[in-house]
Amino acid sequence: MIFKHLNIYTILVLILSPLCLAKEAIDFSDFEVESVSTKTLGKVDYSSHEKVEVFRDGLEALIGAQANFAGKYYLYTTGCGTMCQALVAVDIESGRMVDMVSASFGAFFQESSSLLITNPKLDSVFEEEIPEWAQSSYYRISDEGFELLQETQSSFPGECMHGQ
Repeated sequence: MIFKHLNIYTILVLILSPLCLAKEAIDFSDFEVESVSTKTLGKVDYSSHEKVEVFRDGLEALIGAQANFAGKYYLYTTGCGTMCQALVAVDIESGRMVDMVSASFGAFFQESSSLLITNPKLDSVFEEEIPEWAQSSYYRISDEGFELLQETQSSFPGECMHGQ
């Protein structure tokens, strides 16, 4: 009799375990920042990053801009070739280029969240099957730079505040 109940419990555990382990999608609200700076970019620190000179003209045009990402950064986006966008994070308060990542199909971000999603809508880019090389990447930014949190072939289910 005990084995009969044990088998039922084993079956229930096997069926329900994947449901308990399934992770909800990452969302902007999971990475909210405490405040959004009202300061504007006064200057660009050209000694802050080895690649900052590559973006000189675009970064100079940002002088006077307010934060549009993670409370204190301006996320500057520029083309870097076929199917390539460079996303450059500049600290509004210090003018320091903190880090950069690249995307092939745009990015989503918000001024009140430290989450950046590159290639967020793969299902709208590829009509049929998404190729193995195509990934949506989820990053968190800090003063040290971007930290990769997750890569997936699933499109972001939420809405875009900034980006394309």
